[in-house]
Amino acid sequence: MRFKLTVKIVTVLFVSFLYWISAYSIPQEEGRLVGIPSIPPPLMGGGEGEGQKGEGEQKGFSDEKARYNNVDFYKEGLVNPGSKVPSSHVSSLTWMGDGKIACVWYGGSREGAMDVKIYFSLYDENTGVWSEGNVVVSRESSSDELGRYVRKVGNPVIFSDSSDRLWLFYVTITVGGWSGSSLNYKISYDHGKTWTPSKKLVLSPFFNLSNLVKNKPMLLDGGGFLLPIYHEFINKYPEMLMVIPDGDAVQYKKWRIGFKKGLLQPSILALDEKRVVAYFRNAGKGNKKYVMESISNDAGMTWSEPLPTTLPNPNSGLDVVSTPEGSVLVVLNDSFKDRSRLALYLSKDNDREWIKIKDLEDTPGMEFSYPSIIRTPDNTYHISYTYNRSNIKHVTFSDIWLLEKLKNDS
Repeated sequence: MRFKLTVKIVTVLFVSFLYWISAYSIPQEEGRLVGIPSIPPPLMGGGEGEGQKGEGEQKGFSDEKARYNNVDFYKEGLVNPGSKVPSSHVSSLTWMGDGKIACVWYGGSREGAMDVKIYFSLYDENTGVWSEGNVVVSRESSSDELGRYVRKVGNPVIFSDSSDRLWLFYVTITVGGWSGSSLNYKISYDHGKTWTPSKKLVLSPFFNLSNLVKNKPMLLDGGGFLLPIYHEFINKYPEMLMVIPDGDAVQYKKWRIGFKKGLLQPSILALDEKRVVAYFRNAGKGNKKYVMESISNDAGMTWSEPLPTTLPNPNSGLDVVSTPEGSVLVVLNDSFKDRSRLALYLSKDNDREWIKIKDLEDTPGMEFSYPSIIRTPDNTYHISYTYNRSNIKHVTFSDIWLLEKLKNDS
């Protein structure tokens, strides 16, 4: 009896120690210094819906481009209508310039299966057609490139930076489930035609475990970016990863977003040159959970205590984007119980009030989840999301459509 008690105490102390070093240690990548002293200001304005300036200007648009595209439209379709795999999940969108949108997602026999691969597809805004999805990562290719055993892959995030580099972040798992994930990246210099070999990010001293990603980053002045990530090993909490590109390599630094437990998958948005807002999936206790919100007044270095919004959240992912007027659009499952309804909301009065714009999906017994939303420089919005785990669905609408919805509902 005494021996069993001693073993339990030692186990608890050991696990607590691992949790402590995982949460508070500062990592290094192959000897690279990661003690970046301060955060450059966010790039403000329209580009790509990430709340930063300059995407349009850097990719051939100018401030003289029409604020609205003057066309009232709402369209929907599938990104992968001819998918040859039974399950598709966790999509991510980015605007690439020249009328092209990129989308990545993972697909296979089921979530977490060893046959899951990460797919890449391009959308042509002129034709309204998605290219056939091609595989950019498999567990076999990832194993070869990383030089270690990879049991499964998942959770891809894609985005185009201020230098037209296309970044793909994704997670790998060697043992266990999602809490045992490691984060990796690839870069494309030719709009997704070819990719650099995968490189790992060493973010935890404990076997580099439990670092996951779901939502797009926020660009910073000078070419770096803030990537919202999260941790699931032992405890669940959100984190911020600052990345400074250095050729095909990166310098980076990680820190926690506050110390509230049970928050996952932050989605971040720049409000001005210093203020950043984060919205969180709520994986906490209780039957009625709400989307949580936190504010940073120093460009993402420190954060306010997360507080609940009025938006329900059934422990499900969400994503946000800004409008030209500075309001926030959020796509989420606005339910306390399941993911059968996916809705679009707009903030009003500095997030104190949220207006439902539209139910994108609402079918009991089905699942519509894990949305990604962006805004292009001509103020067209694009949303992708998991459609009943079988496909990735794409919804696009104009700013005029959004304004008309607000007028009609007021």
